[in-house]
Amino acid sequence: GNTCSGNTLAVDTQNIIIRTTDNHLVAALGVSDLIIVHTEDVTMVAHRKDSERVKELLESLKRDGRTQYL
Repeated sequence: GNTCSGNTLAVDTQNIIIRTTDNHLVAALGVSDLIIVHTEDVTMVAHRKDSERVKELLESLKRDGRTQYL
């Protein structure tokens, strides 16, 4: 099933996770097995099978000096 929090709209979706703020709508249509996370300054979209690889994104941000997004 889907797990959604915040201002979300999911139509014809399966096995997705959406996390967003109340003042930003995240809409998903016809997708499956995704993780979508929206914060004030970052939006991340990943396949659920790659959830363990999110730390690679964090490491890249640190390496590139973009720590304001951590």
